[in-house]
Amino acid sequence: MCIRDRYMGQGIKDCIKSYVDKNFEDLDRMSHERINNLVTYVNELSNCLDLQLSAVGTSLHQLGLSSLHEMAFSLLLENMALTSYTRERTYLQKWEEDQKRCQEYFLSNVCSESRSKIDETLATNLCEEIRKIITSEIEARTEKIFDVELMKFKEDQLDRAKFLDIMDQFMGKASYNQWEQELLYTLIKEPSSYIELEFEKIWKQFINTKKEIILKPYQEASSSLYSFVTTLQQVHQALTSNEKTAFDDEFFTFEGFKNGKSWRDATPEELKKAQNKKPFAGFKWLYLHLSGKSLTQIEVDDVCFKVNFKIPPFITSDDKLQELIIKCIEKRSSESSTKRISAFIIKLNENLSKLREQFENKQLENFRFIVSARNDLKMKCIGCPAKCPRCFRICDAPHDTPESKHACNGGHQYFAFTGTSYFLTTKPTLRCCMNQTDSSRWLYRGEFTTWGEMKKTKPMIDWDFSVKPSEVPRRIGKFKIAWKTIGKRLCKEYELDYDEDFEDNV
Repeated sequence: MCIRDRYMGQGIKDCIKSYVDKNFEDLDRMSHERINNLVTYVNELSNCLDLQLSAVGTSLHQLGLSSLHEMAFSLLLENMALTSYTRERTYLQKWEEDQKRCQEYFLSNVCSESRSKIDETLATNLCEEIRKIITSEIEARTEKIFDVELMKFKEDQLDRAKFLDIMDQFMGKASYNQWEQELLYTLIKEPSSYIELEFEKIWKQFINTKKEIILKPYQEASSSLYSFVTTLQQVHQALTSNEKTAFDDEFFTFEGFKNGKSWRDATPEELKKAQNKKPFAGFKWLYLHLSGKSLTQIEVDDVCFKVNFKIPPFITSDDKLQELIIKCIEKRSSESSTKRISAFIIKLNENLSKLREQFENKQLENFRFIVSARNDLKMKCIGCPAKCPRCFRICDAPHDTPESKHACNGGHQYFAFTGTSYFLTTKPTLRCCMNQTDSSRWLYRGEFTTWGEMKKTKPMIDWDFSVKPSEVPRRIGKFKIAWKTIGKRLCKEYELDYDEDFEDNV
């Protein structure tokens, strides 16, 4: 749908608001280029409005144009405020969740609740730390791989010139099926929408092709977590086959004290103290064992225990991820439970299994940096939003310098594509900007003027239409084919009489 039709259908304010919402959704990527595009968009909107007003012999006042720009920037500020509020609300929700988690942990330790609840909390906290530190590492790896693959892809596929060539080739087809006719209609009425459709198709193909390569770090993390879960299962089977005897002498034997005093010389009070320290010994052994240490003795405060069994330590094929997991575990090594650790291991195993499943099912569309790269590339491929003020053909100038002007290097389309007819007739105007001379007369903003005078009011447009004879078919021929394909539909829409009287004296 072209700018003029959108304006007529939904109102000027809604039209500008739609553009702002679509192109300024990311505050972190605000740029002068996007602001300039908004200004250009409003100018094009005013041109459309002028074109409508010219039919009744009037035009848009300069103050009206200023009001349109004020409205645009008011809507932009409103959008920025709403986006900021949403972001801050997200931060507040996260803070509330953290507060709730801390409160639950505090109550579980102070109140006389079951110790299994405390053990589950310890396991949940440990798993959350593991999730954060591993996710940070593998996201960085994933982004690095993605940047390399995207650079290769951009060199081969993502270039605005490529999309303009796709447009020209599509318009030059010998025949169109019904679906292709709809695409051709979209291309003529709103070229940017057509480019966006083509971009999404090519981008989807890129993502599907490179998905396995880009997500490799997540598969490696899933493998490391599988090793961790397997180790936990072995520990659980060995320690908690009988909950009541989990820390009996079958597993840990009280040997004495750090000062050298033997258990044989211990008093009854010291023996009772040692017995109370056994659960702490179990927890400390578990943390140390999961961090990759093979121990024969455990010290809890000044009490020494002998370890009476062996279980293979936690080992993964990814040294970096294993180091990160061990780092999380060592931070928790001072924590312990006064009862059995069965609930701790079960909960930790359950949470890690869920985390592993999340890694295995990770989707590329959820990555912030991929979404951001996709949006930036799409904007570059769509390119300049400006259009020719006469035929409304999209600007295809590269704008590689600040001084570069708007241009339609691929050719200007027939005036009839925008509903233009000869004065006081219903015959479509099958002429284009390249047919015009400086003395050509036409109705502009409610007044008859010459082409030369009109050009003076648009100094930022390249009006040099000099073209080699061999270039004429490429620039005009595609529009002939397009008109013969959807011209009748356009004439019905604009209430004109269909005609094929082309004037191609370029």
